[in-house]
Amino acid sequence: MKVAADAEALSHYQQAMAAYERAFGDRWNPFQRAVLERKMGEAFFRRGEHHKAAEYMKRALTYIGSPYPISRWGIRISVAKGLMEQLGHLWLPSLLFRHGPDRDDPAVEERSRIYEVTGWINYFIDRERLLLDAITLLNFSEHGGFSLGIVQGCMGAGLIFDHIHMFSLAERYHQRAVSLAEQIKNPIAVGLSYLGRAIHEDIPGTWKAAIEDCQKASEAFWTVGNLRGWGAANSLLAELLHYQGNFTQSFEIFKNIAQVGQEGADHQIWGWGLWGQGLNLLCSGTFGGAEERLQKSIELHMTIPDYQGMVDAKRDLARCYLCQGKLKQALEVLEKGEQVVVEQGLKGPPITRLHNVLAEAYIIVAEKSEGLEKIETIKKAKRACRKALKEAKIYHGALPHAYRVKGSYEWINGRFAKARKWWQRSLFIAEKLGARHELGTTYLEMGKRIGDPLFLKRSETIFDKIGAKRDLSRTQQLLHLIQKNRDDSKE
Repeated sequence: MKVAADAEALSHYQQAMAAYERAFGDRWNPFQRAVLERKMGEAFFRRGEHHKAAEYMKRALTYIGSPYPISRWGIRISVAKGLMEQLGHLWLPSLLFRHGPDRDDPAVEERSRIYEVTGWINYFIDRERLLLDAITLLNFSEHGGFSLGIVQGCMGAGLIFDHIHMFSLAERYHQRAVSLAEQIKNPIAVGLSYLGRAIHEDIPGTWKAAIEDCQKASEAFWTVGNLRGWGAANSLLAELLHYQGNFTQSFEIFKNIAQVGQEGADHQIWGWGLWGQGLNLLCSGTFGGAEERLQKSIELHMTIPDYQGMVDAKRDLARCYLCQGKLKQALEVLEKGEQVVVEQGLKGPPITRLHNVLAEAYIIVAEKSEGLEKIETIKKAKRACRKALKEAKIYHGALPHAYRVKGSYEWINGRFAKARKWWQRSLFIAEKLGARHELGTTYLEMGKRIGDPLFLKRSETIFDKIGAKRDLSRTQQLLHLIQKNRDDSKE
């Protein structure tokens, strides 16, 4: 595979760079230097060494005559200028741009390849830089008549507008990317456009459409050996299958992702695969295997860095601890995850799900506490519930969990009617999404709190069907306990 050869490729590039410097010194052609810097950056990127990759890409942009802004304000000024230019393009598209055959301009293509890599890197660490990458790429590609760059820029712009909750505008860019990609039949364009649209579709919970787009993206990326794109598309695909309750299928896809990432020395893909395996093993009750994979995933994501991937793995490691009654360890991991969220200004599905689990953990701790500790923990649970509900109203996939946790919060505070209302909301949205595990978990919570075997029977049926062994065992234990208490009361 291409990634496996990157160590050798880097050695050749470094030798070539040294030879060029000896031969040409200051007379070295800047464009040729930019190409070599970009190739070295790509090699580091495929190895998951994002900091090194970013440095090479910045130098490549400098040599090509498009230096990257250094300061935060420099980035914001460049973004503002780019947005104003793009606004003009939106108002007068037919007058400015016609999609004919691509013009043969090596400089435009080279800039496009650089910004594609910086866009991938910044998606996981800096959304402000991602916006600069996307808008800059889109504007100069439109001027240069470079269709692949337009698709890449539209995909990036769409993701940013999703991030700031301008969903109608985001959809416009995603649709434009897909339409142009299908027109030019470029596999990279097809992969990127469908992946971007899948991420967009995941937000309102249109999972069926998102799964179909992930599959199209995965196939397109695989045909050209773009493993990072393939890994991202398959990771989202497997995650959505997991939330639908297809644990076995999800686990196998994540297992394949981890294998490809490990064999190709791509830490990010490897980390995604390990996280997904841990997520599915957690639901089967295989805590040792889940914990081992999740801890390794966190380590890998820290080296890249991939902050969203890190938060995903920390959250599910904490869930693993909660299931084993290790409350102190769970809270430590969750609060460190929350610290990463605050420091990096993260938003999106992983963060919403983190706040759901954090609220759930505080509720569990509050029920086991007394006095002042109980009061303080309930306050923390209230704040976490408020955050989770606010965010889940945007990211619908997290709503069943957010509503369920809010119901449990109301229950422990003695507001039983309100608790039932929140649980009913959880059931409704879980049914609508097709989130079978969330549906079963809410029935389990209702049955446990209310003591009604009808709810537990429903959860038992769901868990048995989807193979959620841990939750099935818990449900059956509660049913047995309720039946035993009823039998004892008759004697």
